[in-house]
Amino acid sequence: KVVICDLDDTLWGGTVGETGPDGLRLGGHDAVGEAFVDFQRELKALTRRGVLLAIVSKNTESVALEAIDHHPEMVLRRSDFAAWRINWEDKAGNIAEVMQELGLGLDAAVFLDDNPLERERVMHALPQVLVPALPPDRMMCVTVLRRLDCFDTATVSNEDRDRAGLYRAESERRAATAGAADVESLDDWLDSLDITIRVEPVTAANLERTAQLFNKTNQMNLRTRRMTDRELIAWADDPRRRLWTFRVADRFGDAGLTAIASVETDGDRAWVADYLLSCRVMGRRVEESVVYQLVQSARELGADTLVAEFLPTRKNAPCLAFWRRSGFVEEAEHRFRWNLAEDYPAPRAVTLLGQGDS
Repeated sequence: KVVICDLDDTLWGGTVGETGPDGLRLGGHDAVGEAFVDFQRELKALTRRGVLLAIVSKNTESVALEAIDHHPEMVLRRSDFAAWRINWEDKAGNIAEVMQELGLGLDAAVFLDDNPLERERVMHALPQVLVPALPPDRMMCVTVLRRLDCFDTATVSNEDRDRAGLYRAESERRAATAGAADVESLDDWLDSLDITIRVEPVTAANLERTAQLFNKTNQMNLRTRRMTDRELIAWADDPRRRLWTFRVADRFGDAGLTAIASVETDGDRAWVADYLLSCRVMGRRVEESVVYQLVQSARELGADTLVAEFLPTRKNAPCLAFWRRSGFVEEAEHRFRWNLAEDYPAPRAVTLLGQGDS
């Protein structure tokens, strides 16, 4: 009865929070962009058979809805979706909330997401939900959708055709319910992923990728500094500073160099100069692991306090949300402090490796 869709690289190509709506791959006389349009048309056709559409996506809601409302190549608009959860929370919990809002059982849902890790999470936590694998070749996604026989129905009524509007109206009548349905602990599931993070300094081997990530990451970026590879090396070549890169892997594969962090001292205080990571690895305790490394580095530099000062941009609200739940004290607006006499908890689901570790 319900198809719940991811957004980035599922309904459109690219990451809207990084590129903005204008940078998405959607239509535009491009074979892959047209494949995403065809996929949306196929989903639109399902709504005419009484199937509901919903969204569960890790994104900033206002940015995602802007693309849905205004991108000229979008086939699906806000009115086509009966419900959505666009935030940075666990997708399994969000799916449970959506189905609760719609008043339907979990066995009525199909979840479509390009990311195999997110699919695995939902299959593990919500086994009632049907989670088909989407092929890496976007040209084949329509074929996969057409082969699903769970939408078959003998007749289609006028009520079926307007089902999304009916459910939206009903959702607006309901008072918001507190909490999601009971899903397995996210940390328990993360334990099963065998997540490893290798912490390395900048070297000749990783410099190009480090500079690339440094200059294109927008959403999960504390200060949004921009520097060339030479400027990065020159900045880090100071005994009061430490600059680290982070390579993330799990049993699904190697995500590569996906995070960067740096710290510098000023008297007995250390400051987070950079904290940034790819949205692809958010929600796997990578965020906390990077902070753990920063705390260790600040101690090694002889500081008593570690301070992270958030500089807002149009796109980096997800980073502020993380620091507000990081455990640091917000001593002033957008300024977060950790007393280095206290241990920062290392995430239990992550194995941190340094150079020489295996």
